[in-house]
Amino acid sequence: MIDYQVIKRKGKPVFALVDFDEFAEFLEDMEDVLAYDKAKANSDGIRVPGDVVRKVIDEGKSLIQAWREYKGLTQADLAARIGIKQSAVARLETKGRKLRSSTKEKVAKALNIDFRLFED
Repeated sequence: MIDYQVIKRKGKPVFALVDFDEFAEFLEDMEDVLAYDKAKANSDGIRVPGDVVRKVIDEGKSLIQAWREYKGLTQADLAARIGIKQSAVARLETKGRKLRSSTKEKVAKALNIDFRLFED
């Protein structure tokens, strides 16, 4: 809470005196709020957890493998959800492999994520 003093003229508030450091901190907080509101308004609603990003960037894993591991699934688990063999999931997880839209949709549904997360 900001400490302030109100200056009145004819019984009506006309100025507020605030410690400058507190005022500067308040302005910075308001800039953060405005930046958040702007980002939220321009958002498509799709979010990628930091753990998934780290698996892809730091560990060099494919998006499918990163999401599967993030969801706590084995290749066999994912295969069962999609209706394919575990070896097919291993091939899908090959980094750099191009997938058909229908495959992306099946994998996304099995992982309960938005298929747009697999868009190039």
